[in-house]
Amino acid sequence: MNTRQQHIYQFLNKKDKLQKANVIIGFGHFDMNIPKHCCELYLKDFGRKIIYTGGKGAGSADFKNAEAIEFLHYTREQYPQIPVNDIIVENRSVNTGENIRFSMDMMKEVSADFNFESGIKSAILVATPARQLRVYLTVKMYLKEIQLINLPPETTLEENFALFKQKNESFSKQLIGELDRLRIYPAQGLCEKIEIPGTVLEAYQQIKSDNKNLNKYNQANTEP
Repeated sequence: MNTRQQHIYQFLNKKDKLQKANVIIGFGHFDMNIPKHCCELYLKDFGRKIIYTGGKGAGSADFKNAEAIEFLHYTREQYPQIPVNDIIVENRSVNTGENIRFSMDMMKEVSADFNFESGIKSAILVATPARQLRVYLTVKMYLKEIQLINLPPETTLEENFALFKQKNESFSKQLIGELDRLRIYPAQGLCEKIEIPGTVLEAYQQIKSDNKNLNKYNQANTEP
C-alpha cells in the first residue's frame, strides 16, 4: 500500500474517543466488521439499542438480503445473548441520507419517548472506515442536536484492501470515490462541507492522474 492511499484512508476513517451513547447505529455495507463492532459496543454497555440501517445498494456486493437484514442474521447467529427487542432494523434505504432519515422515522414508530426527537441525546456511528467521515457529515445535517460519536471498526488499510478484493471490489476506487463525493455533495445539499487537507488533495489528484494514464495505456495496447 502506498503513502498516498494511507493519507486518504486516515482522513476518511474518522474516529472519536470511546464513550457511551444512547444508541449505536450500524450503517449498511458488505463489511461485516460493522455489526460485529456494534454488538461488542452494546455488550460493553456503550449503547441501549442497536439500529441497523441499509437496504440493497452499491455497497451490498453479494448479499442476498438487505444489508440491515444481513446484519441482523449475523447478530442472531454470533451474539444470541443480545435481546431482539434491542435491535431496530431499517431495510429500505439505498443511500446515506435515506439511512438516517428512514431510521429517524422508524424510531418514532417504535417509541414515543425514545427517538431522535425525544429521549435520544447521543449516538455512536459505525460505518465501514472509508465511508465514516461522509456518514458523519451527512448525519450532522439531520441530527443537529444529537451528540455524534464516530467509532468505525478497528481495521487497517491492508485489511480493507483484502476485504474488498474478496468481494471483487476495488478499495482504491472506494477511496477516490469518497473524496469525489466529499467535494461534490455539499453543493448538492447531500452532506456538510469539510476542508480537505492539502496532502490528501495532492494524493487524490495524483492517484486519479495515475489511473487516467493507466487507462490510456491499456486502451492503446488493446487489440481491436
